[in-house]
Amino acid sequence: IDPKAKVSADILVPDWVKIRDQMPVLYKGLDVGLAHYYPMTDYRGWNDLYISDLVDHLSNPTGRESTAMKTYESKKQLKDFGEYDAKSLSFDHPWYAGSWGWLDKEVWVTEISSHGYWRWGNLTPENKRAADWQKVVDAIAGAKNRVTRIYHHCFRDKMNSREFGMGQSGIVYYDGSPRPATLAFRKMAVKYSPAKSPLRILSCDIKRSAVNPNSNIANVTITLANKTAKPIRGEAVLELPKGASADAAKLNFSIPPMKSETWIAKIDAANMKWGNNHVFAKVKIPQGLAYGWGIIAKPKRLELNPAPGNTSEGVRYAQGIEAVQEFFDKYGDDCAIITGPCLGDDAEMGYRLKIVMQSMRCGEIPVRPSILAAEVLNRPIIVIGTSEYNLISKTIEMALPEDQKITMANPGKGRGIISVIKQPFGEAQEEGRFSRQSTQIGYYFGSCPAALYIAGTDDAGTRAAVYDLIRRIWGNDNKY
Repeated sequence: IDPKAKVSADILVPDWVKIRDQMPVLYKGLDVGLAHYYPMTDYRGWNDLYISDLVDHLSNPTGRESTAMKTYESKKQLKDFGEYDAKSLSFDHPWYAGSWGWLDKEVWVTEISSHGYWRWGNLTPENKRAADWQKVVDAIAGAKNRVTRIYHHCFRDKMNSREFGMGQSGIVYYDGSPRPATLAFRKMAVKYSPAKSPLRILSCDIKRSAVNPNSNIANVTITLANKTAKPIRGEAVLELPKGASADAAKLNFSIPPMKSETWIAKIDAANMKWGNNHVFAKVKIPQGLAYGWGIIAKPKRLELNPAPGNTSEGVRYAQGIEAVQEFFDKYGDDCAIITGPCLGDDAEMGYRLKIVMQSMRCGEIPVRPSILAAEVLNRPIIVIGTSEYNLISKTIEMALPEDQKITMANPGKGRGIISVIKQPFGEAQEEGRFSRQSTQIGYYFGSCPAALYIAGTDDAGTRAAVYDLIRRIWGNDNKY
């Protein structure tokens, strides 16, 4: 074992107190406390109440009464949600129990996320996640505590059925491409890096680029910026995706104080895989190594396999698979996904379809819960969910022919339907009256040209329909 390695255990504050008092030899041998914090936020992400409680959880040197949990009415409710006194060891919910401020050891925050907690993270707006991560890190760094490291949970979005329902908590998307929170994470890493770190001396930014579909060429722009008052000499080497080649993959540079140098590399991407491909720049300077990271986007058509085996049992394509293909060809880059609330699997399924579409088309597909549907109803939409929970699904069903309504077209448990609906909110009626659908939701969205309606008689039916669609466009050979 490396003698410089730090030793710890993934245990909670009450366990640390017990070990300190009853097992002093073990206590002395542990170097680091590992803190977790998951606020019960909703799709709006972190708020000031939970950030304050997080700081208290990490910093309070004595027993504490949680700031966030004081919003509950009675002492019993407060204790149910984790009041913990370091002296009496009285606690009910250990995740939020006590504080780390009394611990005379280094503390690492090993489980915390930019969106908050649980499946709400599927719906937290990307820019809100990015802003919240910066607020959370600044709050921890600005408080008096022993925290030396902060780790985001997790690195990449999840797509494993074992983790179903646990939320999409990656700092990068499923295919590894950066999201707004990724840039916020890097910004905070630079801000709080050691004074002599290469991050403080030189920055390397690689601008996102796209492959020209006619020439299979991408022009990648790399900018090196000297952030010091002295000139910097060094070498930058591109690390390209598999199958790509460059006209010049190496640059020797000398950058004056507080100046920058831009380097444009011509990339031949004819043999590069489709999707968001990673390109890195390894920069050697006397003070150490710095890295740049960017994306070369090579979009792929959302092409449905008309018969990848049999259609999943209970799933029906109302107008046939060809109609869905036409929807994707026409609207795939411009649509948004609307899900129901988080009572069922609507939000999780919406997110899974989103990350598959984004990985293939290399764009951004917004996901909104039905309560925020007004933000995206002026564009093509994909509506996912059961009409039992999802207001937009219920509104669409109201105007459908009987043979296309999910309960009529596919009666029974575990049934799903995928239907293309033109002008799902109708047209303005004569004498200035709106359609029945627009009246139902209180808005007129005649500018929504079409909807892909994916619905189930229950959660099992919704899952079956979404997974059948994903299997047709994603296939079984795409492994990240």
